[in-house]
Amino acid sequence: MIVNPAGDTDVVRWSEPGFARIAQLASLRAGLTFPENRREITESALRRAMVHTGENDAGAFAERVAREPEAYAAALTELTVGETYFFRDPAQWDLIRKEIVPELMRAHPDGHGVRVWSAGCASGEEAYTLGIVLREAGCIDPTVVGTDLCEHRLGRAARAVYTKWSMRGVEETSRRHYFREKAQYFHLLPEFRDVRFRSLNLASSDYGNAGQELSELDVILCRNVLIYIDPETCASIFARLTAALREGGWLMVAASDPQPSSDLPLEVVLTDAGLLYRKTSTPAHAARKAATAATPHVVSRPLFRRTPRASHTPVRAHARIVALPTRVTPPVNDAAQLTRAYGAADYRRAVEVANAIIAAGDDTASTWVLLARSYANRGDLTLAAGTCASGLTRYPQTAELHVVESALESQGERFNAAADAARRALYLDRTLAVAQLALGTALLRIGDTIAADRALRACERMLGAQSAHESVPASGGALAGDLLSVVRAHRALLTERTSDVA
Repeated sequence: MIVNPAGDTDVVRWSEPGFARIAQLASLRAGLTFPENRREITESALRRAMVHTGENDAGAFAERVAREPEAYAAALTELTVGETYFFRDPAQWDLIRKEIVPELMRAHPDGHGVRVWSAGCASGEEAYTLGIVLREAGCIDPTVVGTDLCEHRLGRAARAVYTKWSMRGVEETSRRHYFREKAQYFHLLPEFRDVRFRSLNLASSDYGNAGQELSELDVILCRNVLIYIDPETCASIFARLTAALREGGWLMVAASDPQPSSDLPLEVVLTDAGLLYRKTSTPAHAARKAATAATPHVVSRPLFRRTPRASHTPVRAHARIVALPTRVTPPVNDAAQLTRAYGAADYRRAVEVANAIIAAGDDTASTWVLLARSYANRGDLTLAAGTCASGLTRYPQTAELHVVESALESQGERFNAAADAARRALYLDRTLAVAQLALGTALLRIGDTIAADRALRACERMLGAQSAHESVPASGGALAGDLLSVVRAHRALLTERTSDVA
């Protein structure tokens, strides 16, 4: 994972011209970005690299970075941080074991021939975990490749010797099964070491083409990497990652990573472990694009959904809570009455009218949005969540329902789920400022300040383009000026937190 967050609009006030030169080189070669609010951390990283190379002048070090691979590697090692450990994000590993491997067995019925890639594997924990999970789920001798930008970390990966810090996601029984402990170190047993490691810059074109090692892959894990790369480079990387998959292959990214373009031949799969992407055939993708052009904002339906965990229950699990009246008398001009009642903050009447519309079978997506918002505004969050879930079952392509879902998840302090719901809204409609706000605030509560800042900046740009007295789409009637004040308050809090950390 990369220390330096994205910040394409910042002007960075470097203390030394040499640091600016190195940042420019890292940006051009690897797509890394270096915003002003992380400048001090970035410069500290470069000073550490200078110490490692015996250099004490930033300008001279910049010249060496430009021409010497060893100096460039030293700079990258300090500018990036391999924050990883074995079995990180257990829900995703559970998903691979229980859902994805059975799907892979349709293409590999004898268990042989599975090909997977851990992109940005750092010191190898993720790549080794991937191999372990695949083998234990029934894959026979899978081909596992781990790549990273920093050769120094790949050397550590090849040695397969780790400290207790890398074990913090491993239970004691599993430690004894996979590792041999010597003093303070844990040596991965030889039978679990069959991973090919190599250096790779994701911004290059050295993968995805037919005949290359990284092509026709069944699974690609690229988690907590792309969020720190500039948008243009990120789009190119997504295109190459997609090309590297076989038809039916899976792409897994982290919850805070950006999403691939809807133009790519990928279908979105909603799971309790987050969004996944599955490569589709070219004809099917062309047909889907044609359908999307005719009906905006179409998203793939889930291929599977596991039983929700008690500790992370999506609001959709409450769909059956919604109770409709047994006797229905639809009001005259019911949709207009619903809009007027909600606009007048008469939420009791809005609930009554909306339920009548739904029971009569005359509902639209807007009916469910206003009903869920009305329940929430009355303080009945359980019925609001149930209504939202039922609405999403009926109208899954409605971005505003996902925005409401995100707000309700945040109310329940389920901030990871809130962030996922906001991302679904943005997948359906990237122009929604309120979805960026929901995403930013959820990520802020999670502690992912880098991604939160990016979402809040995007929201600020969108709201700034509107009149202060203009109603913001999908916001329930909030004015752009009011929401802009909220965004700036969150950004001020974010800046304060970042300064404290720095």
